[in-house]
Amino acid sequence: MRPPHALLATASALFAQVEPLPTYGRGDWVRDADSPFLLMELELIEPSLYLRTERGGAARSARALDERFEIFAGKGAGR
Repeated sequence: MRPPHALLATASALFAQVEPLPTYGRGDWVRDADSPFLLMELELIEPSLYLRTERGGAARSARALDERFEIFAGKGAGR
């Protein structure tokens, strides 16, 4: 399932306001008559991450965290 383009644009605009950009982030959204999408919850920490349910998920998460730490340390490409 792919989210609608309007939702992706709204979420991108929201995350552009978060500094530093987290390695993980998830938003819960609703629609109403006056606005295409309204944020109900912004989660920046997920204790489970479902690492046991996705093959290779733990390795991908470890790489993402390592890359983020390198950026924070001033050594990564995204500085």
